[in-house]
Amino acid sequence: MCRFASESSIVTFSLGGGLQVWDTDSGHCLSSVAVGSASGTTLLALALDGVDILRIQIMQRANADSNDPPLAFTCSRDASVRCWDLSTLCMLASYDGHAGACRCITPLGNGYFYSIAEDADCLGHIWSMEIAESRGRISARELAKELLSTFPAPLTKVFLVNSGSEANDLALRLARAYTKKTKTIAVERGYHGTTSLTISVSPYKLRKFKQGSSTPQPDWVSIIGCPSTPVAAAESLQMLRHEASKDEHGLCAFICESGMSVAGVVLPPDGFMREAYGVVHSHGGLCIADEVQVGLGRMGTHFWGFEQQGVVPDIVTIGKPLGNGFPVAAVVTTPEISRAFDDEGVEYFSTFGGNTVSCSAALAVLRAIKEDSLQNHAREVGEVLKEELRRARRETPHIGAVRGSGLFVGVEIVGTTSTGGPPSLAPHIASQLVARLLLDHNMLTTLDGPGEGVLVIKPPMCFTEDNARTLVRAITQVLTAIDAEGGGRQYQSIPT
Repeated sequence: MCRFASESSIVTFSLGGGLQVWDTDSGHCLSSVAVGSASGTTLLALALDGVDILRIQIMQRANADSNDPPLAFTCSRDASVRCWDLSTLCMLASYDGHAGACRCITPLGNGYFYSIAEDADCLGHIWSMEIAESRGRISARELAKELLSTFPAPLTKVFLVNSGSEANDLALRLARAYTKKTKTIAVERGYHGTTSLTISVSPYKLRKFKQGSSTPQPDWVSIIGCPSTPVAAAESLQMLRHEASKDEHGLCAFICESGMSVAGVVLPPDGFMREAYGVVHSHGGLCIADEVQVGLGRMGTHFWGFEQQGVVPDIVTIGKPLGNGFPVAAVVTTPEISRAFDDEGVEYFSTFGGNTVSCSAALAVLRAIKEDSLQNHAREVGEVLKEELRRARRETPHIGAVRGSGLFVGVEIVGTTSTGGPPSLAPHIASQLVARLLLDHNMLTTLDGPGEGVLVIKPPMCFTEDNARTLVRAITQVLTAIDAEGGGRQYQSIPT
């Protein structure tokens, strides 16, 4: 591994595939190493002695033959993310975690990677499968113990896997093994993964398949309405009771995100999950809580999203945030359900599930959240963020409902009306907002929800109050400019 003394450096792949280290003060290349060809998006986990850079993500241009230089995301020990245009070495973004936060990959911010990189040093010394498995089992046991300490009884069994899709796929298999049934009830706008099983219970993706495609909604899946409001929640529960009572397949499971991100930051009204779980259990089904987006303290008030609703699921799934970028995920369940799965006689095995490096990463995440009180920090900063957003309504009519918990926040971007009626979501304004936040303010954000009219804010949990105020000021300035140019007066009505 190359060693460099400068602390103001970034590391990148050139278009030809060489690994290069740049001095960001002078713009000079300090060193270049041929490492083979690089294409698409490349993710590295590096710890260079003397260089204040720990992780680099290279975003190549869409056209592989383009002569344009790539963009580089650098992640440093101060828990910040910066985006660089390598043609000018001009910093495009120095906003904590936005590059990763849009996908909810790095809940801690990237400065925590130094401890993980030190743990990963073991890779240079593992020379046989037997040693690797031995070290992996030790790390896996430590992770299982730490993870299970955050759950209520009877959730005492854990399976370590590699991704949220794999976790939810396994959760559905566990439910089928226990109930001996197949019917699964999912929620409109929900998303649970990309395997054959999980995409079947993901209306967010399932609805996008063209008629006659190879992935239609299977007959063992029923979809109920999204509980986005108290009225919608009541209708959703009515649909749930109706679907649960059908017995052509027998009820296997109800799967729902504790906080629905791609639905536009939907948190079910108080009591919804308690009543829904009661209905499902009364018909012999199991309840699966998908915590990929909101678990690990992100919602501030509790470590797990389901705790906000006062329920205990039968199965819980955890995804990519667990490793802060490393591929690791988990399924937590009860001894009875785990035993039923074992009784099927087919051993469950994941080649890389529970590997040493990923388990070390997950352990570092769990311990950092606890030791640095990041759950409480998320709660406090989230309240400031929401208050600033609501205050900004005085300056722009395009900020609608603000909702969420902790650092899981959604902002409806709305149009203006000439009739005095309630404003509707305005996706074309929202898309302008996201583009201008990047181009004019060097901030990376994302849209989701109906028509992609909801600005979703999911920064890492090291996000500060100053970060929150800076973000809201930029949002306000952009929306004010859009309105002044007349771009905010034409809107498309999107049902919510």
